[in-house]
Amino acid sequence: MTEERITYGNWFEKKSPGISILTLPGTLILGAGIAIIVFMVSKVDNGWVTAGSVTALVLAEFFYGWEYDGKTMARRIAEKREITKRTRNGESDYITGAMSNLANNEGGHPLPGILAQTKLLRGVDGYGNAFDAIHFPSKNLFAVSFRCEPDGHGMEDQDLIDMMVAKYGAWIATLSVEEGVIGASVIIDSAPGTGVELGESVRGERDPDAPPAASRIMDALVTDLPNHSSDITGYVTVVWKQAAMASSAGNAADAVVEIAKRLPSHAAALSAGGAGDPVPMTEPDLVEVAQVAYDPETAIAFDLLRARDQAVELDWAAAGPSFLAERRGCLLLPGGAAETVEMRRPPRGVVFDNHLLRMLQPNGAFLRKRVAIFYQAVPADKAQTQAENAVRAEDFVAGQKKGRRTATTRRGIRVAEKLDAEIAEGASLVPFAMLMTGTYDDDPESSRRARNTLLSLMTSSRMKVRRSKGLQAALFHMTLPFGLLPWEFADNPFKK
Repeated sequence: MTEERITYGNWFEKKSPGISILTLPGTLILGAGIAIIVFMVSKVDNGWVTAGSVTALVLAEFFYGWEYDGKTMARRIAEKREITKRTRNGESDYITGAMSNLANNEGGHPLPGILAQTKLLRGVDGYGNAFDAIHFPSKNLFAVSFRCEPDGHGMEDQDLIDMMVAKYGAWIATLSVEEGVIGASVIIDSAPGTGVELGESVRGERDPDAPPAASRIMDALVTDLPNHSSDITGYVTVVWKQAAMASSAGNAADAVVEIAKRLPSHAAALSAGGAGDPVPMTEPDLVEVAQVAYDPETAIAFDLLRARDQAVELDWAAAGPSFLAERRGCLLLPGGAAETVEMRRPPRGVVFDNHLLRMLQPNGAFLRKRVAIFYQAVPADKAQTQAENAVRAEDFVAGQKKGRRTATTRRGIRVAEKLDAEIAEGASLVPFAMLMTGTYDDDPESSRRARNTLLSLMTSSRMKVRRSKGLQAALFHMTLPFGLLPWEFADNPFKK
């Protein structure tokens, strides 16, 4: 007898209660426009005035009344103008060091944009683990990241996998309950293995008197290992509001102490959810992530230092790249190029626990690949209001179709009502977003292959995808474990 597997899904897509394909603003414009036109026709005996009113209504609807791929025409034009302006002003290129285009740089390599303003504050959690909290003074936010070695699902019983998924879901639900938390990100970073640590270990254990044939075999195995291995690392970042964590608004030290008390519970919950043994990250860890992201080849140097038990002094204030250049559809890096695509809509219907496996696995089309999932914490009172609004929006949309309701319409009503009922019973509402960043060699063939693979990986998971041609720098940094949540930092990352 085949055991029936658990399915997941029924996530709700927020909708604007507009008429047909119109947004809510578009519906309001249409209603107001028709009223004005009727008034003009009845009170003003002037064809030109009436024609002008109709033209204004059509233009207003064109620019604000409907969305394509989640954006109105007005928003698209505004974004294009902003991109053009940034390019013209030189704000799409970021250069540090001796040839820096930054004011008062003094030859250093600061991180770009708002990250340059951040400070690291050291703390020690309840387990005695040191950590460095990233402080965003302009936003009054703190972010702490865990480095995780995911357990994976290979050779595991399905019952155990189901339990880990349930525990992971329970951790997500706590984000909306814990005071001060505004959101979290889960990032899976994958790349081909370097084989450096094993190579150093083999060379260190080799007997000087070993037969030459045995030495050659071991050398061949060490050389070939990177072609058959991969590195997969998980990062979990939790972000808190400073005001909710400190006794006074400006007391950052109090906030760090309070965060330190909470980290063990997050680590335990994540471990139960399959994250292995989460360890809070310190300054060297964070700097290494940044350096490897900008130039994947530096991973070899870091692995070599670890293999030789050599410590390296790494400074957060100098963790930035030598240059970044945002181009249409990609971001040029010191060690190649990168593109980030975003999930426009989650998969339709239900999925199994391994639905994202292909996306998360290492892929030969990339030097490095990161998949980032963002969870927004919504307080219980706001969650209930949003759920009720969702039901009303679905009812409004369904009411327009009357006798010709489609399966999609019926499903929308069913999911909205289920959402409302579950939240009324105490469930949490956690909106989520997803980004995928691929870094590749900066040549035409590698670029073509990587871009096609990015889209293929997400669309094969039944997601609707959007390529963001003018926000590549911002999206690239959001897929790093630094606490840059999309709803808080959706801006030009080069702007300070």
